[in-house]
Amino acid sequence: MIRNIHNPALRDARFPLHPRPLEDELLSTWLIRIAYKHKTDPVSFANLYLPDWKFILWSRDFDTTADRKLLEALSYKSRQSVEALFSLTLRSYEGFLAEELTDKTRNLLVQPLVNYSHTKVGYGLRYCPLCLREDEIPYFRRKWRLSFSTACVKHSCFLLDRCTACSTPLTLSKLHDDRPVFHCYRCGHEYAKSEAEAVDVGSYGLKAIGKLHRVLDDGVFRAGDVWTYSFAFFSVLKQLVKVAYWWGKTEGFLDHEVMTGKIAYLSGRPRLNLIENIPLKEQYLLFSGLMRLFEDFPSRLILFCETNKVRKTDLTKDMHSVPFWYSRVAERFNGEYCAISPEEVSSVITYLKDRRIPISAAKVSRLVGRGIDFRKREDLRVLFSNGQC
Repeated sequence: MIRNIHNPALRDARFPLHPRPLEDELLSTWLIRIAYKHKTDPVSFANLYLPDWKFILWSRDFDTTADRKLLEALSYKSRQSVEALFSLTLRSYEGFLAEELTDKTRNLLVQPLVNYSHTKVGYGLRYCPLCLREDEIPYFRRKWRLSFSTACVKHSCFLLDRCTACSTPLTLSKLHDDRPVFHCYRCGHEYAKSEAEAVDVGSYGLKAIGKLHRVLDDGVFRAGDVWTYSFAFFSVLKQLVKVAYWWGKTEGFLDHEVMTGKIAYLSGRPRLNLIENIPLKEQYLLFSGLMRLFEDFPSRLILFCETNKVRKTDLTKDMHSVPFWYSRVAERFNGEYCAISPEEVSSVITYLKDRRIPISAAKVSRLVGRGIDFRKREDLRVLFSNGQC
């Protein structure tokens, strides 16, 4: 493995070998693969071919910070388009995961690496050992950097965020004994050889991850009969993290999840104030519970809010913009009069019927979060007399 060779001619040279990026690959691990192809350690390789970023490239999270200048340099040297390389960055989730992503602070639902010089001290990189084992060319996926990517849907196992041999966070740009595979720089353990921890195939959390990935890929989310942009949905999801996790509104929250008894959720310690700092398995349960709330929207979310005595301020506090479809739920709990529509009552009745719960005016009123005087609402009373009940 070549290290620390100074060659000014390589500043303007193209990479002799330039493998194509793989599906959903991270920009950083693609560059590491190129360095391996040249039998050069990644830090020295970047210093040789990208001297404008000498000694600083790997001290940053350049999957987030990569700017136009760096992408153009990589494009020239690798013969890949700037657009193709940009699609490998986390910034490409802008407009999907959030309206705007930043290169200076933490981003919503992106796990931070936490750099100390060239070493990662945070657990922001995750991997599925079975994926790495099966890959013809092992590589790290972009989606593994997301907070809700806590398990591999394909293999029904938890992702890992550290070396299973010595618990060291992943720093893929540093090598141990010149091994040209993804391994722990401290002890040399190969990540593909890590033991995978199975998730019960009947766990709703796996379905939740699949749904979240589809929302991200499609760029849209369906809330009942309303379609909304995915970034608006993720902003609501962030708010509900506060409600369910930070503020402890958890009654009935995980009744559906078969993994609940196998994971120490909250485990008696203070709640963390950032989604990205929550331990991986607790994140798994959290997003399982959150996605369950959006089934049969808005009925299940309304029932959760009613059961946990959630108020409008809980649902909307600190939100810069409240999507209309979500505000209609929040308004039910503001203590002010708001006319209930027949469609909303019909939705609640259907929810109760599907679950074979006896239907009564009192139950319907409780689920919509407001008392209803059916004697004064002929349009609502007819729903009880036309066979719906």
